[in-house]
Amino acid sequence: MKSEQICLTVDQINAIKLDRRIVGVHSIFNNKLIVVCCDGLLRMIKFKGKQIEWLDSYGEQN
Repeated sequence: MKSEQICLTVDQINAIKLDRRIVGVHSIFNNKLIVVCCDGLLRMIKFKGKQIEWLDSYGEQN
């Protein structure tokens, strides 16, 4: 089984750590991170530079 990898900058890692909605990283899919959110749901994110881009409406709700 091939494991996927994604390269993140320090700024991108800090963005994940500082976003209170994200409580953990679940997996990687197609160069996007699947994160565990504080509501218990998994959501997909990617980065635009050092900013988190939510691939669903969750980022726009808060």
